[in-house]
Amino acid sequence: MTDEPLEPEFNWGTARNACSVAAMFLQLRDEVQGDVNQAKDAFKGSGRSFDFKKGRDKFTVFEGIRPLRTVSFSLNDTHTAILVEQDNGDGRESESFQVMLTLNKEKQCRYLLGTDELESWQLRKRALERLFFTIPVSASGSFQVLS
Repeated sequence: MTDEPLEPEFNWGTARNACSVAAMFLQLRDEVQGDVNQAKDAFKGSGRSFDFKKGRDKFTVFEGIRPLRTVSFSLNDTHTAILVEQDNGDGRESESFQVMLTLNKEKQCRYLLGTDELESWQLRKRALERLFFTIPVSASGSFQVLS
């Protein structure tokens, strides 16, 4: 027997409920809106602009150039996953991926992409990095990375 106090029983049901797709979707929406505000400040005076539009089950980040490039986040039909769609605005196939949520062994709520556990900033980086840090350079679909 040890003299250390026992850790109280972890209430996984309450923690998993807080880690629901609906709850995390709203948190993700607020964090993405913050990312857009930071990008607006970072690119001020560069001729690039970003906007954020939210709806009930979907929100979208778009760059105010033509062709219009967007990243949309939406709840799937059964509200069990978040779908992320990246459209480069060039008429080519858009890229998309879907994340679910999990409560991991460390009792942390994480986005699950395949078998990879992602923190919120990692998900947002994966979704928004191309929109924020590349610009189309031609109709061929090539991009220039901003340094």
